[in-house]
Amino acid sequence: MDRLADIADARAGLRHARDLLAAANLRILGLGVDAQWETAAAEPVRERLDASARLSAMAIDEIDEWDRDLAHAAERALIEADG
Repeated sequence: MDRLADIADARAGLRHARDLLAAANLRILGLGVDAQWETAAAEPVRERLDASARLSAMAIDEIDEWDRDLAHAAERALIEADG
C-alpha cells in the first residue's frame, strides 16, 4: 500500500501544479486582453503573452497526461495487491 500512497501523493502534487498553471494561464490571457493597444510598441508584449499562454497550456496538457499515467499505475498496483 506504500506504493498506492506514493501515487496518491504524486497525483495530489500534480493537481496542485495544474491548478497553479491554470490560474497563471488565466492571468496571462487577461493581460493579453489588456494589452490590445493599437500601437506597434504593444506587439512584442502581446507576442510574449501569447507564447507564455501557449507554454502554460502545453504544461497543463502534460500534467494531465502524467496524472492519467499515475491513475493507471494505481489501478495496476491495486490489481497486483489483490492478485
